[in-house]
Amino acid sequence: MSSNPLQSAAFAHRYLVWLRNSILSTSGSTNDIVADRVQSVEPTATHATTKYQELGRVGYIGATNDPTQMKVVLEENLHNSEIDMYLAGVASSGSGMYVSNYVGQINTAFVVQRNDTDTVIGEIGVGNLRLSEVQYRFVMNGACTAQYTLEGTSGSYYTTPGTFVHPTWGTLDSAAVSAGGIHGKDARIFFGSPGAANKGYRLQSFTVRAALPVTHVKELGTRQEVGVLNDVPDVTVDFDLLTADAQPNDIFFGSSSDGGSAHLNLTDPQTLDIFINVYDPAMAEGASVVKSFRIDNCRPTSNTPIQARVRQLSTSRWTLQSTSEDTAGSGGLTISKTEILA
Repeated sequence: MSSNPLQSAAFAHRYLVWLRNSILSTSGSTNDIVADRVQSVEPTATHATTKYQELGRVGYIGATNDPTQMKVVLEENLHNSEIDMYLAGVASSGSGMYVSNYVGQINTAFVVQRNDTDTVIGEIGVGNLRLSEVQYRFVMNGACTAQYTLEGTSGSYYTTPGTFVHPTWGTLDSAAVSAGGIHGKDARIFFGSPGAANKGYRLQSFTVRAALPVTHVKELGTRQEVGVLNDVPDVTVDFDLLTADAQPNDIFFGSSSDGGSAHLNLTDPQTLDIFINVYDPAMAEGASVVKSFRIDNCRPTSNTPIQARVRQLSTSRWTLQSTSEDTAGSGGLTISKTEILA
């Protein structure tokens, strides 16, 4: 720092996120999009450092940095399919996407900074980003969210007017276009197949996570990373619910009569599809789907049938894994703008 900053500090409304997909933005910043309903963004640079010692010296002799790894974590309130489809390279005119669409997509994230007179004074750009994880979280008494983790190779901080990629402030969607947030009361989960007969009850939180293993490519003689690659997605589900009757044990475990009496066999996990509908909170209850999910062939990998403590509501916790895909090339997770019926 050469002088005292003009800003005393800055609230988050002084920052705006733009996104660029290498397929959908083919002519500079013309087709970049403003990311709506963003709740947090965090670009991070990791400079792996190795310090060296030697015999006879009480202290370090020096240090070396390996190629820097860049990362951006972005969280939005669920409202439509703008961000996830764009990062997956799927045009907004499409009906939806598969989680496998993320594989191979290259994105750039920009964080634009403005001062108290609404003048752009800085912009951070992180490039060659590949998605390594996306999490969709559905909760009670709070907004449902999507969190994206992207890993890349380059990072720039532009501070001089004339160098900004986005020199003017972008336009965010109005409330007439999409909701500011959607709470868990407008998200319904179905086990096995969609429909009221298969609704999950007493659910308190529900998370769908897709992890795409990332490999950072380096080479001898180059001080920067050569590139980043992401691989086949691994889709898991975590949820917890208030215990009531035997659900959902009665659908996730087979029955047995070993020992002479019928019972649920907790060592015999079953495989089911899971469906999630997110409804427009401005419409009649359950009347208009704004986002729909299908997770194929989910099987429990761990579960707590009951956790009981004094003076607390008893709960049950579950972790499931998508074991295979029903639609070839989908990666086991389908996301649609309209209700998925099967």
